[in-house]
This record gives sequence, structure tokens and C-alpha cells, in this order.
Amino acid sequence: MGKIGLTDRQLRILSSIVASYIKNGEPISSGTVYAVLKLNVCTSTIRSDMSYLVAKGFLKKIHSSSGSIPSDSGYKVYVDSIVNKANFCRTKIKHDFTEEKEKEDQSNTKGFGFIEKNLGILLNSLSRATGCVTFFHLKGADDLVIKKIKIVGITGTCVSLFVVFSNNFVKNKTFSVSFCLDENELSSIENTLNDALCGLKLEEITVSLIQRVVSKNGSLMIQLTEIVSEIQKIIKGMLRESYCFSDIPDEMFKFFSSVGELFSILNFIKSRKLVEDLLKKNSLSNERITVSIGRENSYLGLSDFSIISSKYVKSSNLSGGITVIGPVRMNYSLAISNLIYFSSFLDRFLSRSLDIN
Repeated sequence: MGKIGLTDRQLRILSSIVASYIKNGEPISSGTVYAVLKLNVCTSTIRSDMSYLVAKGFLKKIHSSSGSIPSDSGYKVYVDSIVNKANFCRTKIKHDFTEEKEKEDQSNTKGFGFIEKNLGILLNSLSRATGCVTFFHLKGADDLVIKKIKIVGITGTCVSLFVVFSNNFVKNKTFSVSFCLDENELSSIENTLNDALCGLKLEEITVSLIQRVVSKNGSLMIQLTEIVSEIQKIIKGMLRESYCFSDIPDEMFKFFSSVGELFSILNFIKSRKLVEDLLKKNSLSNERITVSIGRENSYLGLSDFSIISSKYVKSSNLSGGITVIGPVRMNYSLAISNLIYFSSFLDRFLSRSLDIN
């Protein structure tokens, strides 16, 4: 017996029934299981095992003389086995995005603006591959603290700014200023900024704080303002939060008897509170892939849907994740393998677009 109280044969029967129901949407009889699995047992033994699976809540019957269909618990057992042995599979996502990317102006392939411009393309590629709604979330690490600021003069009006954060992540930028700055002026500005900003969380560095720092240094106010402006851009980029949803694919409409049943997913997409509830729940999990099925999603108003999420952390300064939302009778194997590949692909895309080292 396994951890859930099922024998290997019962697990194979359950897996076969779930896979068949996902594919065909029809109740499965013991005769069908016998023909598909070719087990070295008679059909009466299979019927007995199926009755046991019904009694334990892994299968359910529409009526007494019908075959069996999976319950939410049955799907859960099936999906857990897929997650445990999920493979990285290449899909048409890479091909789709490569074609679109070649059309972009190569001079404009950096920053959140570029990411947000292309997220729709990326997510709709994943949506087409899985037949589900897909959802992306990216958030800067607002708990980071500025550790050190270093300013290096390149020429009289060109400087390099280095901002070191508490996780030793370094962001640097080279830019021109309006006035020539000598070493003493650069040193004075650097000391002023370190005294004012080091030890603060990024969310604590507000506009009013910056204004107070600048106003206290009248002799260098203009020069300080220009350098502080670049620091603010760095902080804004690291704090920024981005949400993006794909379109609802046509395949999803085939699984629901009325458009009304799809209203709940539209409500979820429009409600920031529900989205944040899901993100908060996912953040408590240590697993890279989390799956919640049917009634587990009732707190989101999505009890007829399954949700599969893949999360990642990139260089400790960004966190984010991709989520697939589809009917309980979705193709889990296809969705999970695509999601794993897409997450890996997106990591590389973010690294290139945000200059993450």
C-alpha cells in the first residue's frame, strides 16, 4: 500500500481512468480499463478495485449503472505523479516568440517596458499550447536594503554610478551630467548619499526623503539632483510590479456548458484582491510547481477550475511566477511540461531584458 492507501494496481487503474476521462470526457467502465491496461486479473477484480476507489473518494459515479469518473481527489493523485516526474519539454513557445522578437526594434529590448510589451505574445503562446488561461506576475524585492553607493568620474561630465544592495546585488549605470564634477565634488555627493540612504529599504526611499536630502545641500543641489534622479530610476525598476493575463482560448469554451461558468475566471482576472490571495497562498509553498484542483480554489470563486503555478526567484532581487488556469479536466501532463519549459525560457528572457547579473 502507498501513502494514500492504494496498491500499485489500484494506482494504475486510477491513473488510466483519469487519463481516459481527460481525453474523452466519458465515464470509464471496468471493461475499458481491462482492455487498456491488460492486467493479469479478471474484470471482476478490476470492478472491485474501482468500487474501492469510489468508496475512498478517488472516483465517483454519475449514477449506479454508469462507469466512473475522477473526483478532485483522484485528479490530485494523478497530477502529483506527473509533477514528481515532470520533464522539461520543448514546445512551439520558443518558435513563436523567436518569430515575433525578430520583428522588434533591437535597440529597444531592455527594461520593464519591453517585457510588458512582449508578455502578451509570450503568454498567448503558452495559452495556445495548453488550451488554458495563463497569467504572469513579476515583483521587485522591496525588502532589499541599500548597502553602499559609489560614484566614479569617467570624464568631466560623465560618471558611473554603482548601487550595492544587501544581497550583494550591484546595479550600475554610466551617464552624463550637466556640469563638470571634480573629485572633491564627487566625493561630497557620494558621502551625502551614503549617509542619507544606506541602511534603508527600497520602499522607504520616498520622493519626500529625496527632496529633503537635496534641499540640505544647496551648493551641489543641481548636480546632486541629477545623480539622485538616476538612483530613483534604479529603485523604481527594482520595486515595480507587473501583472499580465493571456486571452481566454477557444478550447476552454468546449469544457463548459454555459458562458456563465466562465464568468468566474473573468471575475478572477479583474479582481486584484483575488489575484493577491492566490499569490499569497503560493508564496507559502516551498515547491517550484504547485497544483490546486477544483474545490481547493473555491476561495477564489474557481471551484470548477484547476490552477498550476510555477514560481522562481532570480538573483534574489526579483520574484515572480507563471500560472495556468484551466478546467479540472485539463491535460495536466501537457500543461505542466509546457509550464516548466516556459518558466525556464522566461528566466533567460528576464535576465536579458533587465540586465540581471
